[in-house]
Amino acid sequence: MRHTPSAIAVREVGMMDGAAAHRIAALCDVARAALADGRDDEARAAFTEATALSAALPAPHPQRLTLAGEHADAWFERWNDTERALVIAGAAYDEAVETFEEAAGEQRGESVRALGRLRDRMTFFAFSMDDAG
Repeated sequence: MRHTPSAIAVREVGMMDGAAAHRIAALCDVARAALADGRDDEARAAFTEATALSAALPAPHPQRLTLAGEHADAWFERWNDTERALVIAGAAYDEAVETFEEAAGEQRGESVRALGRLRDRMTFFAFSMDDAG
């Protein structure tokens, strides 16, 4: 069975209220569907609400990092704003690294993988800026 980021995030929430975790996952799904259908305002609103809810999670939480990555991807791929994508991904990455000790033991592995994906995205975004400029 292939796990979507939303399914992984909900499974690993642990200490966060289950209803809020499901809401964040649902908002990520709404944002992806809205992007696919060209409803940019709805996608932005869903990402904004999910980001606000995820602030209750520790910065290195895999769900919070995955959300930041998806939000950054939307700014890069859909809205052609590489700088904004870098700000979103970079802020999440930096805060997670600074507070990595907060990562729960069972989530550390997924947090490390999510940090690696964010780092890879930031590298790609930065190279894209170099190629364009």
